[in-house]
Amino acid sequence: MLHSLNARLFFAVIAVCVLPCSAFSDDAAVTRLHSFTEKVGASVPASDSTGRAASAHSVMSQFQAIEGSLKQRDYERARQSISSLPLYVIPPDLQGEWADVSKALIADIDKSIADARELLRKDVDQLVNDVRSVCLSAKASPEFDPLLLRCGALQLRRPSGQDALAQRLYEKVSGCSATLEHMARFLDFRAKGFAKLANNALRELVNNSTNFPVLSVDDIKSKMLPIEEAPTNLRDALRTALEGLKTPDDLPAALEQVRKMIATADSSNGVVQGLRSEEGSLQLLKAAWEATKNGDDQSALQSLAAAQRSDSSISMDGQPFHGPIRQTIMHEALSHSVHRYIPIDSAKGETLESYLDRALDELSKKQEFAGMLDVMKNAETWLEPNMGESTFGLQRAAIERFLAGRRFETADDPLAALNEYRFVMTVTGKHVPIKEAQDGLERVKQKHPEALTNYEGAVLQELHALREQMQIQAQPMQIYSPGRPGRPNAYPHLGP
Repeated sequence: MLHSLNARLFFAVIAVCVLPCSAFSDDAAVTRLHSFTEKVGASVPASDSTGRAASAHSVMSQFQAIEGSLKQRDYERARQSISSLPLYVIPPDLQGEWADVSKALIADIDKSIADARELLRKDVDQLVNDVRSVCLSAKASPEFDPLLLRCGALQLRRPSGQDALAQRLYEKVSGCSATLEHMARFLDFRAKGFAKLANNALRELVNNSTNFPVLSVDDIKSKMLPIEEAPTNLRDALRTALEGLKTPDDLPAALEQVRKMIATADSSNGVVQGLRSEEGSLQLLKAAWEATKNGDDQSALQSLAAAQRSDSSISMDGQPFHGPIRQTIMHEALSHSVHRYIPIDSAKGETLESYLDRALDELSKKQEFAGMLDVMKNAETWLEPNMGESTFGLQRAAIERFLAGRRFETADDPLAALNEYRFVMTVTGKHVPIKEAQDGLERVKQKHPEALTNYEGAVLQELHALREQMQIQAQPMQIYSPGRPGRPNAYPHLGP
């Protein structure tokens, strides 16, 4: 973006300060005063030590100060110093001549002031023409830097006084500075693709009535960028922003497009708020795709689940805008999980649910129960936000109990193994290892026939204790109060 105007004026100050003093050495007033100063010095002999000599040296010092003001074109200060200089400080034999010289100096100064104003007026008018010409042809904001330096230099040459001409010249220079700043913003926004913000910079130039109009309204309108009408509803805005989103690799470009629309959309109709929500969803999908490509399936699936929750209310034709993108990422992430156990790929056009079911069937056939749990867990990360409850809840619990039964069986704990295997046989579901649990139950029976009796006896004992507890809880509550007939006094210290 454009540097601040104050920073650029710093260089203009330097440019003015380094102008050589010889540029002012030919002024008539400087020449006239210098000659009279030499006369004052010559009127006093070098050997004179009287007060006349001291007074002459003092007035010569004042003349040198006035000469310095003239060389710096500080005409007002020089004029005031000459007018306020008392006549008695001038050597008596030169006082008559000083009256004539001072009048001539004042006339020279007035002429220099008039010449300086005329020169400033011409320079300011030339600046206005140059600013207009460059603004209409510039391609980038750095082209305005030389003009900004000229603005700074001309502001330092502002004539003294508050007359109408001085104020007029000041307004022209200020108008040039404001025009350059707005045009620089326009070019900077245009270069970055922000057409609406670029046009807003031009509109601000039109609407600001306090600045001198360097450019005409037609000039400004000719620079306006053609922009499409901003969508007035969220669905149209998203359809436009996500038009190029075809594969997960398109997510970075789609995210950038949404951010551009946020910068230019009308915030009064709720479109910006919806686009910001979509921006969050796209960021999550982008993170999921990057995690998938890096082999971090768990992080990918968690990002997918978060994206699903954030945009569930945004749909087009009944489907989420980027539903197919999520499906693609989910396919890829789940296939990574499956490939850790079996080499089975998703068929072209196969739904996610079909691929998941087929993969679990293959894992079940190979008795890769740990793999089944891993795949189910990852799938639930994405499926649960849609289903509202665990998709594989009881089936996964049954597999976990089956594996626990195996561990108990290996540890020669028949009662615990029987308990786990029998739980598995009570659960229904395509992927529940019922046959494997039955086989495990038969092995335990054959190896520990007494375990079945002990197991059934333990179960009966638990049922009996549970029934007694339920009977106690079912009895009505008896309330005893003092002195109630037929009831023992629960509070004997209170009396009957």
